[in-house]
Amino acid sequence: MKKMFVMGSYGCGNRGDDAILQSICALFPDWDITAANGTYEDISKHLPVRGISCRLNEGFSLSVLGSMIKDSFRILAAIAKSDLLMFGGGSLIHDLTPYNLPFLYFWQCWAKLLGKKVCYFSMGVGPLKTSFGRSLSKFFLKRADGVYVRDYRGYGLCEELNITNAVLTADAAFAVKTKNQAQGRTLEELGLKEKEYFCVTGSQWFKSSNFWNRANMDFSKETEKFASQIRAVSQELKLKPVFVPTVMHDEVLAQNLKAYLEDLDFMIAPSDWNCKQMAEIVENSKMLLGVRMHSIIFAARQGVPFIALIYDEKVQQLLKYLGMEELALPLEKADEKTVLEHLKILQENEREISDKLKSITGQLEEKVVKSAKKVSELS
Repeated sequence: MKKMFVMGSYGCGNRGDDAILQSICALFPDWDITAANGTYEDISKHLPVRGISCRLNEGFSLSVLGSMIKDSFRILAAIAKSDLLMFGGGSLIHDLTPYNLPFLYFWQCWAKLLGKKVCYFSMGVGPLKTSFGRSLSKFFLKRADGVYVRDYRGYGLCEELNITNAVLTADAAFAVKTKNQAQGRTLEELGLKEKEYFCVTGSQWFKSSNFWNRANMDFSKETEKFASQIRAVSQELKLKPVFVPTVMHDEVLAQNLKAYLEDLDFMIAPSDWNCKQMAEIVENSKMLLGVRMHSIIFAARQGVPFIALIYDEKVQQLLKYLGMEELALPLEKADEKTVLEHLKILQENEREISDKLKSITGQLEEKVVKSAKKVSELS
């Protein structure tokens, strides 16, 4: 059996990243997979992998540095036993922090010294704003055995840097096309029935650029505005809203929204539920008012109509790839009126939109499967 070590932000409370790993497991069923595992949960409880502690997503501190040095010995041993080092999806290739790229490329160096294959699979590339980040990425990505990029922006950046081995694919999460039945009782536990509710996802810090200063910002006005949009949709559809915290931090936003929506039966899914359970809730809903990128993918692959509130360029890129840019609504332009205008489009074209989403996501699934086959041929 071939062995793979997958580096990514798994087990870190981000159900989008975990969904990428879920797809990798489905795409490589005959491989023995070990994966980086954050401190939030043990991913081996719901995915067929072995986890090795890696605090990749926790920023830089003496505590994290100490843990990473300790964990690096186990990571190195896992890479040494593997045939392939895969950097598995997500927005990994960026220079928004000074330590991110050196950390990733450090492991590529070790893998190559050990004679292992290295690939970047279903990868988000960018932003690369510094000359150092661009030069470093050009040097290392050109020397990888495969670079599979998930959207036009990333692929264009690779072309700009003359990374000739880059291939345009799609987000790996598109590879899961059948409905999730995570525990078999996900909807039952919440007291929900298919199509009798709509889903909401959000980002605790709203715009992605706020992430770096979120501790010093007051989002009360944005929260109240978002609550009014949720209320408008609920009243129009006559359905209850269910907030799905696909990133654990977003439960804080959900609780703040609930305070503004005491007049509604506003439900919050448990933040400790896994990616399969979160996807199952979205997949069976009437529609999605969605901010988080992978919640939109969960909806799209089952033909669930959505209004995408754009908080980051990667979400705009996703809508472009889906050919559904008319469903995109920048957060700064979103209010009750514009959300209801978009909802009217969904209601009037529900069947057409659903069929189009199923068709396009089927094509994207084929892209990902084709890329996975090429990776399998590397070793």
